[in-house]
Amino acid sequence: MESWLDPCLDADQMRATDRWAIQQQGVPSLQLMETAGRAVAEAAAEAAGPGRAAIVCGKGNNGGDGYVAGRLLRGMGRQVRVLMLAPADEHRGDAAENLRRLEGAAEPFAPGALDDATVIVDAILGTGFAGEPRGAA
Repeated sequence: MESWLDPCLDADQMRATDRWAIQQQGVPSLQLMETAGRAVAEAAAEAAGPGRAAIVCGKGNNGGDGYVAGRLLRGMGRQVRVLMLAPADEHRGDAAENLRRLEGAAEPFAPGALDDATVIVDAILGTGFAGEPRGAA
């Protein structure tokens, strides 16, 4: 790693931090997802400039962060395509709830949907991922 880079939390540390926030501090997991999605939306809006954003969402919590970001970007009046790698009925928990809350449609992923995006957000795999990517991921 470059000496000027500050390391981020690794997957185990992030899961432990989430557990601590939820179990010991009483922060609802949906609020953690909302906060993460807001940070992603703000960064994507800045990176996209006046252009369109595309957010590619998996069916887990990282995808849920992406659905929050899509909802918030649309709320800012931004053009955004929210793309699903899995059908809506395969989503569970907080990710399913944020897909439901998404204003405007999410659409099945197609590579061509990325063509005119000025920023692409990867909300596919998160800290719960293990093994090799499968299927559309």
